[in-house]
Amino acid sequence: MDEYEEPISPALDRLGENIKLLNGAVSGLEMILRRAEELDQVNVKEALPFLGLIWLYGSAIRALLEAKRQDGTMLWNAPALASLCRPLQEAFLSLVYFAIEKPEPEEAEFRRLLLSRHAIYKRWDLLRRADQSNETIARECASASVEWEAVQEVVCSHPYMGKLTPDTAKRVAKDGDQYILCSLDAIWERAGLPHELYGVTFRYLSQYAHATPYAVASLKFHQAGHENGAVNMMIPIGLALACVTQAIRISSQLDPSLGQLVPVAFRTFMNDPELPMQTGRE
Repeated sequence: MDEYEEPISPALDRLGENIKLLNGAVSGLEMILRRAEELDQVNVKEALPFLGLIWLYGSAIRALLEAKRQDGTMLWNAPALASLCRPLQEAFLSLVYFAIEKPEPEEAEFRRLLLSRHAIYKRWDLLRRADQSNETIARECASASVEWEAVQEVVCSHPYMGKLTPDTAKRVAKDGDQYILCSLDAIWERAGLPHELYGVTFRYLSQYAHATPYAVASLKFHQAGHENGAVNMMIPIGLALACVTQAIRISSQLDPSLGQLVPVAFRTFMNDPELPMQTGRE
């Protein structure tokens, strides 16, 4: 029998164990994060902001899973988990794309430039939507607009723009929200996660992160103590577990002192006995 044909135990049976695994993983990532904050290596500093976001959202998910109803039983809130998992998933992909992968120097520079441009764009975009009758806001908005125009000119004149496909170059030049050049499921796969699962989980998270008619009609499948409810809890929990554990695996390779924090049990869980000995990017 193929390993994927083996029967899967009910979600109700797996839910508690996966919550325990996620709790341990988030605690483990916090240990790595605290140690990473003490290091001065460039590769660690590049990864640190994204590791912090992964830990932040992972901690929020853990806190939600610890929430109790008035009768003392666990509060099942799959839509809230889905809302927290969306940014966690994005933070993980950004960690891989901006801090772990090593493209050619010109592309690496362009990636960093797009990330910086995106931060500048979002600040300007928020300020221009604010009350311009406020002198402080108007002044900050004018300054942000100048900064946006300057970085936009740098992006559009960068040599790497000429290496993009015409459609990609057009999107990048037009929209400050375009800061990742490839498909997100491709990054997901390069990070070592199953390619076919990215679209499924992303659609699930998108569905329950918004109050669509379908989401409202599906509320009955979130009922606590039932198998359907457990399945809907397991999807975001499983995704969070995948992102957090992979973040630990990846970050532990950035410096030997980080690898030393990874216990044998985690190496066994990840099926990677040599994990702490890998020192990451050369």
